[in-house]
Amino acid sequence: MADFTDIVTEFSTIATAQSGISSFKYGNPHEINESRTKSKPLMILHKQRSVSFPDFQKKLKTYEISFGIYDTYVESQKATKTYANKQQDLMNLMEQFLREFRSRSLGDTTEVTSVQSWNMPSNDQDVVNIEFVEVVGVDKLAGVEATINLSVYSDCDTGTFSY
Repeated sequence: MADFTDIVTEFSTIATAQSGISSFKYGNPHEINESRTKSKPLMILHKQRSVSFPDFQKKLKTYEISFGIYDTYVESQKATKTYANKQQDLMNLMEQFLREFRSRSLGDTTEVTSVQSWNMPSNDQDVVNIEFVEVVGVDKLAGVEATINLSVYSDCDTGTFSY
């Protein structure tokens, strides 16, 4: 059975292994300014999320989570790379991350020895929403943020009550 800490660990494992992503943080998007010392591109798994119970009697939760990959677009890059190219680079990193994340959640890679107790839904529920963001300062900060749903099979018991 799983809980959300397993998801955070999996995000960290994949992000730190992925070529092109330099660091990982579990935090909120506004903390990007506090993460100036972190190497970029930086992946942030956002702390804010929602959870729903499709059928409360079953031990299944559906999390809607968002995360982003952020990188600087400094003045010196403008001579060799357009902003659209920078966004495309981030989009490619996001797609690569999501494909690896899905493969591992289904146990489809040699890196995972069994199917996880959580997964990205498939078929009609297989929706990934992606948005490009930018923060303007001395240099621009380019980002791509995704929102996905994860089904988590929980081992939450019914608790102990003393009346």
